[in-house]
Amino acid sequence: MTTNRNNLTRTDAVIVANIEKSVPALATARTLLDRFQTMIRKRNISDLSLWISDAKSSLIASFGNGVSKDIDAIRNAIEQP
Repeated sequence: MTTNRNNLTRTDAVIVANIEKSVPALATARTLLDRFQTMIRKRNISDLSLWISDAKSSLIASFGNGVSKDIDAIRNAIEQP
């Protein structure tokens, strides 16, 4: 549901939309993953603490907990050119 989201066929887009409508937690998880990828791409950690808080109550909680445990390493990795 995250890979090539902008390049889906009409049929696939309808399927993804129906899945996300039926299982909102999946849509939330996708949004959180998008936010994390954007932080990495833009090398901007200003929203990292908020992202961790949001992730901990989602389907990607284990990933959020891992990021939280290694927050210094994550910050350094994002900020390094």
